[in-house]
Amino acid sequence: MTRQSPSADDASTNTARQQLSRRRLLAAGTTVATVGLAGCTRAMNYIAGLALDDVNLFNETDQRLIGSVAVTDPAGEAVLGEEFEIEPDDDEDDEVDEDSGAAYGDVFTEAGEYTVSVVLDDDSAVDGTTEAQDSVEVTDPDEEHIIVVFGADDLDDPISILVIEEFTDMGDHVDG
Repeated sequence: MTRQSPSADDASTNTARQQLSRRRLLAAGTTVATVGLAGCTRAMNYIAGLALDDVNLFNETDQRLIGSVAVTDPAGEAVLGEEFEIEPDDDEDDEVDEDSGAAYGDVFTEAGEYTVSVVLDDDSAVDGTTEAQDSVEVTDPDEEHIIVVFGADDLDDPISILVIEEFTDMGDHVDG
């Protein structure tokens, strides 16, 4: 399946931003845990893949984050330029918070190197960090996902930019 490359002007209108539903993620997580106990990572990856889009933001901090995310494709064209406000990940709260992440679709135009830039407001700094930029290789745009994680204890940087194909690939990036 090929996708047409959007122009820089169309970047924000062609990217579908959706709130990453904590209910969807929690449901997937519960299923993942159950299936993981049975040793079936293939099913776990399938279910988790339903909740992921081309570019995904996850707030693992205890504060609201306000900022912007930009992505350029291998041709140097802007394919995403969006502001975001994502709530903290509050695992102790039983209420569903659908604003603790964001997902953007229709970003990938082709296989190749994508540059991801994230800028947070000064009040949203994560361990003193307000900016991150990385070039990442997307070899299979139909199967891979860019993941931006803010404040994860198990990752090297306060703002980590990763590419995964399957949810279990996150383990490859965890300090161990």
